[in-house]
Amino acid sequence: MGKTKTLDDLETEVRAFDRSARVPCLPRPIPRSSLPFYIAARKQKAARFMRDLHAAPADLRHVPSHPPQRSALEQEAYDEKNKLLNKSQFQELLELQTDEEPEFVAEIVEMYLTDTKEMLGELSELFSEDKVKASEDGKPDYTTARAVLHKLKGSSSTFGADGVQQKCEELREHCINESLEKCRAGEGSLEELQSNVDDLSGFLAKYTAKIKEIYELSQGTKTD
Repeated sequence: MGKTKTLDDLETEVRAFDRSARVPCLPRPIPRSSLPFYIAARKQKAARFMRDLHAAPADLRHVPSHPPQRSALEQEAYDEKNKLLNKSQFQELLELQTDEEPEFVAEIVEMYLTDTKEMLGELSELFSEDKVKASEDGKPDYTTARAVLHKLKGSSSTFGADGVQQKCEELREHCINESLEKCRAGEGSLEELQSNVDDLSGFLAKYTAKIKEIYELSQGTKTD
């Protein structure tokens, strides 16, 4: 019968896995194309850690709590009326944060919002009056716009931003129909997409601040 693993043993294995997966910690910046891989690697690491942890003695196990302050705040994002986040998808992301990496969620949020704002800037320029007038056919580059929307929809799906994902699909339809006015304003427009991203950004700012506050309070309790 093999030696029972301690939490120190498990931590050593986790760090070794990080090295073998070539994701030792959050690199700066993570290319947008690498974000899905990074999250998948973290999920794999977390699953492996939990399998070993459940094999450890009962007194070594620890299940992280879910503070009520955080749960109450989450309802704002999961509300069907707001359509900001997909609960199951975002919860998977939250579960990857550990005491060793307390900034993990905040880092992922920052990367997602930075990439999103860059892509919104690209779309805004493509639909701008100057860009359209400068084009040979007097139309926006709808092919490029659809490609940008495809990338934004993909990263939003990985992150769990259902509202952004839905608005990307609606705007993509306007691009397919080459309806410039609908692309710019109104239902399913870039204007609506920007508004949804602003709402999501506002929520995430409050949420990551709350996570940090709860973590710092828990660390203070541990040292008392």
